[in-house]
Amino acid sequence: MKIGILTHHWVFNYGANLQTLSTVCFLRNNGHEPFVINWVQEDAEEYYYKTTETEMADMFRKFQEEYYPLTLLCRSAKDIADVIKQNGIEKVIIGSDTVFMLHSRQFSLRSWKWTQPTSESVFPNPFWGEFLDYGIDIPVIAYSAATLDLNLSAFKSKREEIGRYLKRFKIITTRDQYTSEIISFFTRGAMVPVITPDPVFSFNNNFIQNLSREDFLNKYHLPNKYILVCFTEGYQKKATAFVNELNNLTKKSGYELIELPRQTGRKLFDIKHVDTIMNPIEWYNMIRFSNGFIGQLMHPIVISIHNSVPFFCIDYYGRRKLRATFIDYKTSKAYQIINQVEKVNCYKNIAGRFDMMPSPKYVLESILSQIDHPDYSITEKMNKKSDNSMKLMLE
Repeated sequence: MKIGILTHHWVFNYGANLQTLSTVCFLRNNGHEPFVINWVQEDAEEYYYKTTETEMADMFRKFQEEYYPLTLLCRSAKDIADVIKQNGIEKVIIGSDTVFMLHSRQFSLRSWKWTQPTSESVFPNPFWGEFLDYGIDIPVIAYSAATLDLNLSAFKSKREEIGRYLKRFKIITTRDQYTSEIISFFTRGAMVPVITPDPVFSFNNNFIQNLSREDFLNKYHLPNKYILVCFTEGYQKKATAFVNELNNLTKKSGYELIELPRQTGRKLFDIKHVDTIMNPIEWYNMIRFSNGFIGQLMHPIVISIHNSVPFFCIDYYGRRKLRATFIDYKTSKAYQIINQVEKVNCYKNIAGRFDMMPSPKYVLESILSQIDHPDYSITEKMNKKSDNSMKLMLE
């Protein structure tokens, strides 16, 4: 069967590229012909090129052209409908990732101006099945879909319209409980999606690698015992003192602290780095072969769980209220996944204006405790659930 994949495949983001590749390989491994529908939003593309180093952007583009079966470039829902017809695509999978975003323009008191959301987060758009309006009549499913930073009250007036779009899907599964509840709200209970894992939880099965840890460490001149740390640019100031102290404590424990490469290409801390520009597969293996991960990003947490790597999530996501005085951290995509595997003791949210970083000593002790007392049960549970869910997706 010819199956189209519509997701955040093109963005300069390691996790998004890995979940796309995992889905592509899964379909191929099961005898299907995948097509990555090359919908690239002009406004979002402009933003990514402004915020990403040129060499990093070039690396992502080259990776996507090499590993994805890309269709012709699409700029609109009509373009997508055209490539579906031209390629004889018989089914479309939307997701995984944050494909069900609903954003509206916001007024920033800091810059004193209105900011407009990019087109992939404005309803309707192709992620909501908008291309079905152009004479397309094939099954469409959403797999492990998610939403992010949704101000539900701003979209209650569109409840019926959004629900009508969602009811055209053959089936919807979500990556977290929060998104499932949102879908149920908009469809007035007609659709209550089950929760399925991110496709990266099946990466080792879908993308087979013949690579030893020793060979990988030698290639990138990495020490045998290393722990990764990663924060975004917006939290550099808040995290610098934390990372400096953590670096000293890590060395005393016999490990080396290394900054995980960011998709922007920028280095934030005065600690060890990998100088080589890594593609998404190499980035995945850097986490896979590490002794621990500490930081904010969701997909490194997924990779850690998938490979039984100790982790501690210091999260910056969550719905903000009263200018970030209060944070609904349960809406965070990282929290939702960590809560599923019952590891909330390895989680701290710092999104709030008055939220402090956790103690570096406490975080490192958590990592070392996980190294000394590994729990492989959560890895087995999530990997098995992901493998089974992806098989059911085709059925």
